[in-house]
Amino acid sequence: LSQEDLQFSPPLRVNEGNKDIEVHIKQALQIFRYLAAKDAFEAFFKKDLARRLLLQRSACREMEHYASTLLREECGAAYTAGIEGMFQDMEISKVLAEVFDSSAEAKDILEDLGVDGVDFQVSVLTTGRWPSPPPSPEIQLPRPLQRLATCFASFYVQQHRGRSLRWCPAWGQCLLRANVPGRKELVVSHFQALVLLCFNSADQLSYEEICEATQIPDMELQLTLQSLSLHKTVKLLLKGSKERQVRPGETFSYNAAFSHKLYRITVSQISPKEQLQEEDAVEQRLVGSRVHELDAVVIRIMKIKKKMVHQELISEVLMTLRFPAEAADIKRRIESLIERECLERHPPNEQGVTCYTYLA
Repeated sequence: LSQEDLQFSPPLRVNEGNKDIEVHIKQALQIFRYLAAKDAFEAFFKKDLARRLLLQRSACREMEHYASTLLREECGAAYTAGIEGMFQDMEISKVLAEVFDSSAEAKDILEDLGVDGVDFQVSVLTTGRWPSPPPSPEIQLPRPLQRLATCFASFYVQQHRGRSLRWCPAWGQCLLRANVPGRKELVVSHFQALVLLCFNSADQLSYEEICEATQIPDMELQLTLQSLSLHKTVKLLLKGSKERQVRPGETFSYNAAFSHKLYRITVSQISPKEQLQEEDAVEQRLVGSRVHELDAVVIRIMKIKKKMVHQELISEVLMTLRFPAEAADIKRRIESLIERECLERHPPNEQGVTCYTYLA
């Protein structure tokens, strides 16, 4: 794959059918201009954008590019480098998938699966461009999918020497064709799909049997079984007890009486704690990046000025930062740089003014 053939070039024009979305984006940009913590906006924007791109929930991909273009015009190319990299990864993944599908190994596996086999889609994400993925346990995939996953990993390593793949099932989704009764399509998570596929060969299974067949960790398995058996309108499984909590020893059975008016049904997940943990992780990464940015700004200013008094340095840093900061935070970073011998502090002069010198 040639990097030159896959240059990211966001569209500059907006179709007439998307005018309403364009208006809303421009209105949001007006609010964005008043935000002091633009780095926080970027972190949460990338988190939500990742979900929209990977789960194919974006209302209009062209409008996603358009919003990124406006952000780049407002804050510069460095601000949207990661966002544009995410779009580029998705385009590269499409080309990579076409090459993989045309390979002899993939064709052999797909032919073995027959006409009603699986549609295997993979998105290869570059570490650093995307938000950090949640922990990915070693789950037990069905044999056809495991063959395809192993084949794709081998294919990718041959295409890109020195790289490695780490699978992230928590960021993926599956589309299952089911007779429940009547033909339906179920949009589910990887964990939900693994649990439902266990009931192809049995009408009733215990918690331990499902855990052994899927290898899903207890916490994720309990949330998955809750989402499949406790939903008011999409109850695909029947729980042995009436308690909300899922406990070892319980049994689950296929709901033969399930019915729904829609042909394609999205099965929601129960993951409030995971959502909070994900938001906390974003905030923690944000705090860490701010520390590094504070250090970089202080060093950059001192490298140019060579020598500055304390108050002037604080004022200069506050004007340069793209997020709000307290003078005490800057002072702590100055102390850290002095300890690392990047700066030198001179004793206060007769007026009691402290001065710093940059150490090359």
